[in-house]
Parts: sequence; structure tokens; C-alpha cells
Amino acid sequence: MAVHHKGEPLVPRKTEKLTIRIDPVVKEALRQAAEHDNRSVANMIEVLIRDHCRKAGVEIEGVLSMAEQSAARKVRR
Repeated sequence: MAVHHKGEPLVPRKTEKLTIRIDPVVKEALRQAAEHDNRSVANMIEVLIRDHCRKAGVEIEGVLSMAEQSAARKVRR
């Protein structure tokens, strides 16, 4: 199970659907970037948002990434 930096266990959260409009050229670039990193487009978007938040000083502590949620589900089985 993932552990918060203060030693508290993190609880996996359900994912939410996000519908956006995006330029087709940007969408294709996103798809290619995701493929290059062996990620899904959804995971690539999450990684980019998390990276931007980290750089901008926006704290998202306590929120598990999709990969962390998957790992937490496997541990509980």
C-alpha cells in the first residue's frame, strides 16, 4: 500500500471522467508522446498535470496516481 509522507496510508480514489476539447494536432502529439513513454493517453495527461502542479508549487498530497491506485488494489487482493 502506498504511504503518505507522514506515515499515514493513502486511500485509493475512484477516477473521474474529464471531457475536453483539444486541437487535433495537439491530440496527435499527445498520443505520440504517450506511446513513446509506453503510457495510455489518460495516464500521460495525469503525469503532465502532476508534473506541472509540482513545478507550479500546487500540492496534491494524499491523491494517488492511477498507477498507485492499481498497485494498492493488487496489495488488497
